[in-house]
Amino acid sequence: MKSTIYSMALTATTLTTSPFIASEGSSIQGDTYPYDSFIKSQETVTNRNVVDYRQYLNSIMIMQSFRERLADRNCSLISDVEHVLSKISEKCGCFDIKEVYADYSPLTNAIRIDMVIDNDFLLIVRKKIEKGEDNGIAVSLSKGDDDYLVDYLDLDCLTEEVNYCIKG
Repeated sequence: MKSTIYSMALTATTLTTSPFIASEGSSIQGDTYPYDSFIKSQETVTNRNVVDYRQYLNSIMIMQSFRERLADRNCSLISDVEHVLSKISEKCGCFDIKEVYADYSPLTNAIRIDMVIDNDFLLIVRKKIEKGEDNGIAVSLSKGDDDYLVDYLDLDCLTEEVNYCIKG
C-alpha cells in the first residue's frame, strides 16, 4: 500500500514540475521524448497563465512533418537544424494550419516549411542554416495565382507581416 501512495506522489510531482525542469534544460536529453528540444524552448508557453494549445499543437504538427521527412530518408537531425526549426515552428504555430510539409535539404543546408493556412493561403518559409545569429527567413504568401508577400523578413516580424497581408 505504501509503495502505491509513494509512486502516485512521485508521479504527481514529476508531472507538475516537468515543464519547469524542461525549460531549465536540465533533465531532458536524448530521444526519450521526441519533442524534447521543442519543450525546452517553450518557456513562454509553460510560464503563461493562459496556454495557447492551438499554437502548441500546430508547432508539433510542423515538427512531426519534419521528422517524417527525415525518417523517410534515414537521416538524423543535427542540433543546429533542430534549434532553428523549433524557433520557426513556434512562430508559424500562431497560424491556423490546415496542412503542412516541412523538410530539410542537406545539400543547401536549408529548412523549408510549406503550410496551407487560414482561407487557403499558402505560406512558404525557408531558412538557410548558417553560422552566426542570422534571424532572417525567406517568406512567400500566396492564394491561387496572387502573390501577397514575397520577402526576406526577420523571424520576429513573421506573424505581424503575414497577418497584415491576409487581412489587408
